[in-house]
Amino acid sequence: MFMALLPLMNILIAKGILRVGGGDINILSNAYSFSHVWGNVSYWASILVIFLTILIIILTTNDFQNRTHRQRVIEGWLKKDYYHAKCLIVFIGSILTTCYVMFCGLALGMLYGAMSNFPGNMYKLIYFWIYTLNYFGFAMLLSIFLKRSGLAIGVFIFYVFIIETIAVNLLNWQTKTKMGSFLPLESSDSLLPFPLNALVKEVLQQTNEPAEWTYVLASLIWVLLYYIIGRRKLLRSDW
Repeated sequence: MFMALLPLMNILIAKGILRVGGGDINILSNAYSFSHVWGNVSYWASILVIFLTILIIILTTNDFQNRTHRQRVIEGWLKKDYYHAKCLIVFIGSILTTCYVMFCGLALGMLYGAMSNFPGNMYKLIYFWIYTLNYFGFAMLLSIFLKRSGLAIGVFIFYVFIIETIAVNLLNWQTKTKMGSFLPLESSDSLLPFPLNALVKEVLQQTNEPAEWTYVLASLIWVLLYYIIGRRKLLRSDW
């Protein structure tokens, strides 16, 4: 679903079938030049990453539900070897997802954009990789604690769309700062804003926003915490 919907959604936007703006104006379709294509495609991909996150949850919880994690230890694996194998799935999955987004961005930029500014802001792909690493790592951590796919998926979706959304707005409102933007998943969300919002901020030269490197650092710190907490939980749990 991710691989099919990502190019389809962007093609519909580029052709003006999905649009933002009235009359003959379609603001989003102008974001496929190599000045903006990477951030544009990465933003839409970040919405669809939910499908891959659910896959990570299923791949992790299946071992607990089918007791195959015990079989690995019986066959001679150490607990930390099993945990690192799961971490490797998260890491490789984030790399492959980013490579696919890069391929889609390159194709869309060549078909619907201008090559004059190639390669453009390709650092957005690094942001997207951090984004996927954060979401996949968080999903794996939930799976280790909950161990059931249905429960883990439900908690993940509830947290993403309700708990953290409320927490971000409440924390920002109470502190009159952007502190809420540094919560676990929001820190990565802030790296890939809606293309129109990013364009407005660029034009208005807004300076009250935290620097992007702070979101990068916060996201990587959260990923490290997922690793430490997950390792501690798995190594100390009763298999």
